[in-house]
Amino acid sequence: MSRYRLLNASGDTVPWFYGAGGFSPGVFCLDLPDVDWVPAAGSGVCLDMPLTAWGQPDPLRLLDALNELGWM
Repeated sequence: MSRYRLLNASGDTVPWFYGAGGFSPGVFCLDLPDVDWVPAAGSGVCLDMPLTAWGQPDPLRLLDALNELGWM
């Protein structure tokens, strides 16, 4: 049994909760694990995003940031 409980505003334990859901084009995370749900070789999670650069320093800063996160 877990030592964690979900409580409502009155302090009573509730077995579950729900909320509105949806999809968004925005992704905010520092960890994007590859769960590899497919039996064949591949990626279970991927992130594709367009990039815009106004000069050479922009992509270099991006590469530095990705390297600091361990994504390269």
